[in-house]
Amino acid sequence: MKVLTIDISAHFGFSLVDDQTGQIFDSGTWELKTPSKADKYAKLPVLRECLNQLYAQHGDIGRVVYEDVEFSTTQLAHASYSRLLAVCLLWAIDTKLPYSGIEVAAIKKHVTGAGNADKEAVMAAMRVRYPQITLIDDNHADALAICACVTDKFDLAAPTLKAMRKQAKRVKSAKKNAKAALAVA
Repeated sequence: MKVLTIDISAHFGFSLVDDQTGQIFDSGTWELKTPSKADKYAKLPVLRECLNQLYAQHGDIGRVVYEDVEFSTTQLAHASYSRLLAVCLLWAIDTKLPYSGIEVAAIKKHVTGAGNADKEAVMAAMRVRYPQITLIDDNHADALAICACVTDKFDLAAPTLKAMRKQAKRVKSAKKNAKAALAVA
């Protein structure tokens, strides 16, 4: 099955890979530039058109896997990421494709061995893994890193760090509430 892996940003990284053979059918970046920088929503239909064109060209995409960003350096960057992610997920839903995200730290740890690896380390790992591909930038490398997770059968259903942290907070809160209830009783 072909899997579309995406690194969501204004320089949108993507790759299309067969999850069984590891064959990469297409990869690169899309520059989501618009005529007017003042309109922060103008790149949304541009992204949707890029996704539509890729789907029209390759047709038999079976899944979408994206880089799940927990936080950004600025509120503006996170808002932009969220809008672009929404377009991707709506596109996946409209085309009836399953989708899932992989946390940034999990991707980095999988391809470099360190969850806090910098961009250069991820790019270096992708140059070694995919010597036949000329990397365009770090977004392209990130899409290929997600591709590596997919082809290595990275468990997309496994609980993420985020989910495990939420569960730990719930357990801690429940214990605290139970102690408070016992103290009152």
